[in-house]
Amino acid sequence: MDWGRGKFVGFSSASELVRLKDHGAQSLVAEAILSDRLTSKEVRQVVQLRDRSRRAVSDCVQEVVGMRPVVEKRYVFMGAVADEGIVAALGDLAQSERDEILAGATEAIGLRGASGRLGTRIFTLVGGEDFGESMTQVGRGTIEGLVRDHLHESIESGSSRS
Repeated sequence: MDWGRGKFVGFSSASELVRLKDHGAQSLVAEAILSDRLTSKEVRQVVQLRDRSRRAVSDCVQEVVGMRPVVEKRYVFMGAVADEGIVAALGDLAQSERDEILAGATEAIGLRGASGRLGTRIFTLVGGEDFGESMTQVGRGTIEGLVRDHLHESIESGSSRS
């Protein structure tokens, strides 16, 4: 093993490794350092967990890696309803009916993975990576206008999903 970062086991991690008396356990953790990019603090956690629980080293590594935070990216799009006729018509609808109209709009314009709320004057769409990608494909600059067009068509036809 060499000292350093990336392809090597760092000095701090190696000093934690020697606390494991079993050579096989040391090798397993060293492999995890390289494959899972364990930090020296995580190696210390693995060693402590192994010492305290006497569980298999692979289980200890899995538990420590599982404690890492998971970043979930969320995309939010907000738009306005400017037409006073549409605002008045939306005001006559229940929230569930407005949300159904908005769901129809997202489906009609090809926004995948979005959920949202339609108020009388504003709407909000929220979603994950799939929503973010579909916003890019549809064109962020055109979404508000497309949703407004769909709202207008839905109000005129009297249906919630067009």
